Amino acid sequence: MNGEQSEADKFMTLPENLRRCLWMLAHERMRQDEKWGGPEHDDLHTTADFAQLAQDYAGWARVMSGMGSADKAQRRMLQVAALALADVERAMRYFDALRLAQDAASQAA
Repeated sequence: MNGEQSEADKFMTLPENLRRCLWMLAHERMRQDEKWGGPEHDDLHTTADFAQLAQDYAGWARVMSGMGSADKAQRRMLQVAALALADVERAMRYFDALRLAQDAASQAA
């Protein structure tokens, strides 16, 4: 592999706590997809929808934190991060499809 690190090898060089957080984020995204239907559901929503949901969940995290429930607050913050990631994934699918359509149109011309 001509001395270059693979993406998996690079991932393993991240600090352990960050790797753990990213694993938890991926797990939460999978849980959300299983519960709500994945891309088919997410693609029906807008960035504004996801931002509102994230704001609502962050508000609950603030309330939980104020009540001394740090574990519940962190759970909500993980959900906030996963909602933000869901919107990034949705936007990537949208822009990828748009680029493909533009490429197809320019090749047809």
